Amino acid sequence: MSMSQYEIVRPAEIPQYVTIFGHYKVKNVDFYLHFHTGCMFRAGVHYLLNYVKSNGLPKPRKGRYGIREALGDIAYEVVPDRKYAVGCGLIIEEIWKSCQKLGIDIRDVELNDWLMFQSPGSKHKTDKGNRNIRLIAPDQVEIKLFNEKKQIITKTFNFKPERGYVEFFEYLSKAGLNGEYGYNARVYMDVDKVLIYREEAYCELQIAVDTWLYLQFKKKFDKPIGNRFGAIDFNDDRLNASILEVKNGNVIEVYNVKTFWFPDVTSGGYPKERKRTRICQAFHDCLMWMWSNGVSTVFTEDPEKLGVYKIYWIKQGKRRNENWNYKVSIFSSSYLYDFPLYALEYGMRTYWVDPYRTSEDAKQIEKIFGLDNDTCASIIIGITGITYLPKQKLDNKNHQLITTE
Repeated sequence: MSMSQYEIVRPAEIPQYVTIFGHYKVKNVDFYLHFHTGCMFRAGVHYLLNYVKSNGLPKPRKGRYGIREALGDIAYEVVPDRKYAVGCGLIIEEIWKSCQKLGIDIRDVELNDWLMFQSPGSKHKTDKGNRNIRLIAPDQVEIKLFNEKKQIITKTFNFKPERGYVEFFEYLSKAGLNGEYGYNARVYMDVDKVLIYREEAYCELQIAVDTWLYLQFKKKFDKPIGNRFGAIDFNDDRLNASILEVKNGNVIEVYNVKTFWFPDVTSGGYPKERKRTRICQAFHDCLMWMWSNGVSTVFTEDPEKLGVYKIYWIKQGKRRNENWNYKVSIFSSSYLYDFPLYALEYGMRTYWVDPYRTSEDAKQIEKIFGLDNDTCASIIIGITGITYLPKQKLDNKNHQLITTE
């Protein structure tokens, strides 16, 4: 694939890890323990960020130690627990990588308004999956917390697994306790729902697992049933999808179109966990529709380029420009990275397409197809994807597109 083609269409990046969720609520003493632990962890991250701004990344020690462990050694001056200190280091390492990738000076970075704490996992028998945030049952987690005097207090909490993941949590709890699998874990406290005056908080348990393990539990189809192309234009309240097929070697025709709505998630005060569930359900409804119509390859907007365009428009003072929908940028950056994983559940693969001028080009074909602008945008994304794909052929036995150059 040439450089110009690569810049326009590229294979989607499949995440190495997938996060699954559980939810619980804390009150009174448990609230303060979570609050103090979160504040301590945030102080460690802030301490590390200031260190890196002044000194750069520390050199890792010899052996199995990496950057995050070296950062953890520094954070340990503030956070009195090695695992939580390394968790602070992991955040700074990711911030550093993002800054390098986007060309941002880390000295310009400031922390958002969040409250959480996280701990890296280990399948060592003494850690039992995770030393500080440990699953002991499909709906129970044992957490190491700190009071205002930084004294360790370990408590068990009941949580509600996200719908469809009880079996997954059951496997993780048993595999972790048996020393067969380690998982990174995080407790996130929704700042908007931290009700200090009522001494209560809503907490989200986040467990990171390997993608291969996730697919063992969640894969629905091993392969597609056809060789059509799907394309999606993501919006804050809907997915506009189209299915295209290539006839006579080079004629692209629109086979079908459909819109998947979720307008309720844009209303003020809509619960964060319900929003994610609602949008993910729309993903699955769309993918099931595509799979049933013989789609094997899906094109979506390139989330990385969307982020670049977002920064460009903000710097130019054009956030509300007709060429850029700010709500879409927020939605896409949150969910577009996850979409290729969902597509794999249906045996499809995803390509990312540069969305530059998509809206303008869509306006040119609205009257031709008699469709709305967003549906036409999905058609433009699909046409661009098909046009700039490398030469490929269909493996009829496995229903897979094979690159021939």
